[in-house]
Amino acid sequence: MTEAHEGGFSEAQPAPAGNSERSGIAEYGRVLWDRRWIIIIVFVLGVGGVLGYCVISGKTYTADATVLLEPPVSTLFSAQTANNATTALVNVQDVIQVMQSSSVSNIVSRTIPNPPSVSVAQVGTLATTDVVTVSSSASSAQTAAAAANAYANAYINFERGINKGVFNSAANQVANKLQTVQLAISNLDSTIRSTPAGVSQAAAEVQLGDLENQQTSLENQLQEYQFAATQGTDTEVGRVISAATVPTSASSPHTLEYVVLAAIFSLILGIGLALLVNAVSNRRV
Repeated sequence: MTEAHEGGFSEAQPAPAGNSERSGIAEYGRVLWDRRWIIIIVFVLGVGGVLGYCVISGKTYTADATVLLEPPVSTLFSAQTANNATTALVNVQDVIQVMQSSSVSNIVSRTIPNPPSVSVAQVGTLATTDVVTVSSSASSAQTAAAAANAYANAYINFERGINKGVFNSAANQVANKLQTVQLAISNLDSTIRSTPAGVSQAAAEVQLGDLENQQTSLENQLQEYQFAATQGTDTEVGRVISAATVPTSASSPHTLEYVVLAAIFSLILGIGLALLVNAVSNRRV
């Protein structure tokens, strides 16, 4: 549109940009207010659905027990044989598999019927030992704590049983070697005694002394293995350094976090749906 000005014509000036932006915001506000029931319904359904899920699913409690591991006896024997040293490392992945195995679970089920599942994770390393956390979750806080402690102790008892078997096997091997050495000593002693006087037996006597030293060493080793197999273990397979305590709060569901997220996404979805319905309605007009 044009208008006369001092004998000529001039174009009308456009509205300021600020007024246009305010008008657009006001229009969006009017649309959202007109479609407010869509937003309210989506919001209520979203938040109510999350709250319903949290109520129906129930609370879950998680308890943790910490176990300090030691190298298995069989690993120590291998290290001594190969390197003449007692340093060995724990294969943590093997330990985790054993803790989560049916063998350990069966031991736990003797004290806790239908025990909950357990998860094991490595949390740190100290010299040649490793630390793992045994976590158990259940609908009861007391059951979660009891199960975590039961799994930790069941693993230790299970491995101690294996260790006794290893010591018995080692004791049998040493006993066989000892019998061989004793037979060699008996034969060599008989040879020395039957040798005529005046014939040098220096080499045979040196060999006899070495055999007798071996015999003494094997006898001491056999006593140690037999004691370990019957009275205890020469090395610990691990120990519980932090027993699980009864949790005071649920680990899931995180109701407050879920509700806040549901409120945010429901509000966004409601606004988007309201704008979509308005756009479709205007297009039909």
